[in-house]
This record gives sequence, structure tokens and C-alpha cells, in this order.
Amino acid sequence: MKFERSEIRTGVFFVATFGLLLGVVLFLTAPGLFRSLKEFEVFFDNAGGLKPGASVNLGGRKIGQVLAIESPVPKAIRPTQHPDFEVLVKIRVDRSAKVYRDAVARMGANGLLAEMMIDFVQGNEESGLAERGSTFIGERQLDVSSVAAKAIKTLEPVAAAAEATLKDLKVTIGTLNGFFGQGSDLQASISNIRRVGENMASISSKEGSLGVALENVRVLTERLASEDGPLTQALKKARDAMDQLSKDNALQKTLANIRTASERLERLLTGLQPKLNQTATNAEQLTDTLKRQPWRIIYPTTKDYPADTAAPAPTPAPRKAVPAKRKQS
Repeated sequence: MKFERSEIRTGVFFVATFGLLLGVVLFLTAPGLFRSLKEFEVFFDNAGGLKPGASVNLGGRKIGQVLAIESPVPKAIRPTQHPDFEVLVKIRVDRSAKVYRDAVARMGANGLLAEMMIDFVQGNEESGLAERGSTFIGERQLDVSSVAAKAIKTLEPVAAAAEATLKDLKVTIGTLNGFFGQGSDLQASISNIRRVGENMASISSKEGSLGVALENVRVLTERLASEDGPLTQALKKARDAMDQLSKDNALQKTLANIRTASERLERLLTGLQPKLNQTATNAEQLTDTLKRQPWRIIYPTTKDYPADTAAPAPTPAPRKAVPAKRKQS
């Protein structure tokens, strides 16, 4: 009897333990057997990393799990405002969970293992509790891969613009190298300017030709401008001569003498003019005789000259000299 009782106790203990373990497993895997649940549908554009059985939370507290994931769903059942959301996630949550109609179903990583889960946040009590079969528009929480993808997509135009800028910069650098590089016209001009500057520096230095010439000009100018210099002495002599002429009225006297001499020369020429005319006439007659009748030079009595019978020309009266007026000094 004692042996049978011990076996019965062992069997009862085994059955109770198995039932307890089965209840725990069912409670964790099929909570709908022990408490009432309700199902929702959430649309996402991408459900990468989310698996059936994943946790569904409400403000960080687990209230259910993911039942199934359908992708891609027909466009006819997609949300009107989001026709590109092609993933439908069916979830089951505890009926007592206060999931409001305007709550946001956000999908993100949970824990160190980065397991994807769905968390309902930002619900408003005034909107009322969500009923069984309600549909939500989900949003995916940005992770490293999503951020990198969006960053790459955002940076693509920038990279294209940077590439075009680099090409333009390369062309500009080539042009600048051709303009400023070795052997360019600018380098040759700079070399010529440097050479001209060096020549100007050597010429204008104290020992250069320009410096020596300027020094000689300075010495000559100082010598001419000094009191004992030739220019000062010449100017002094000219000033003294002008003062002497102004003092003695020598210039007026000289001009009067020149005027008197001119009048005398004019009278002399007036008196000599008839004689000169007669001499010219005689020379003309002699020339004519030599051409036509050269023997008349030996026997001139046979030739008549018109000037012998013509009356002599009257001699003009001499002009009287007019005395020059002296200026009052």
C-alpha cells in the first residue's frame, strides 16, 4: 500500500508540474485562451526586421504581439492617404489596454538585441478607445540604416553638384596653371618686369650711370647757382650793362645814330641811282654794239646815241635829317 501511494503522489506531482508548465507556455504564446483580446491592423511602408510574435507595447509596456505580416497588399486595401504603404501587420493586444484611436503605431528596435517591435504612443483620451479591427497608419522609427539611407539620398544631389563643381574647378585650375604656370606669358612678363626693376635699381643706384648723371647735374646746378658761379656772374654783368644803358641813355643815343646813318645811306643811294642807271644804259649799248656793229667801237662817230640828244634827268633834292627825340629818364 505504501508503494502504491508513493507512485500516486509522484504521478500527481508530474501531472501538476506539466499542467503548470503548459499553462505558462499557453499564457505566453496564446494569451487569448486566458484573457479576452482584440486585433488591430497597422500599415507600414517597410517592415524590415519585424517578425511574427514580436512584442506590441503601449508606452513601453507590453500589451500584445504581432500575429502576421502581409506584403505587398493590394492597392485597393491600402490607406487612401498613403498608397505607397504596402505592408499590413496584424496584431493582437489585451482588451484592457487603453489604445486610443489617434495613437501612433511606431515601429523600432527594442533592447540590446535590436529586436523590432511596435509601440503605441501619443494617444489622446478624448479620441476614444480603438475598437476591434481598427486600422492604424504606422511610422518606422529611424535607425542607423534608415538614417544612412536617407542621408545618402539627401546627399546625392549635393554629391552631384560637388562633382560638377570639382570638374569646373579642375578646368579652372588647368586654365590658371596655363596662365600662371611655368613658361606662361605671365611668368615671362614677371621675369621681364623683375629684370627691368633690377636694371632700374642698378642704374639709379649711387654708382649707376643715372645716379652719377644726377649727381653731376646737382653739382653743376649748385655751381651755377652759387654766388661765384658763371651763371650768376653773367646775370650780374647783364644787369650792370642794362643799368648802365638806362643811366646814360646810351640805348636811345645808339638808336638815334642808327636812324641818322640810315637816312644818310638813303640819300647817298638816291644820288647814285641816276648814275647807276646811266652806267647800266651804257653797258646795254656797249653790249648791243658788240653784237651788231663791233667796228663802231673804233669809229664811234658814225653811230648816234639817243641819250646824247635827250635832256638830263632832274636831280632830286636832298632830305633834311630829323633829330631824334630823347626820352625823359
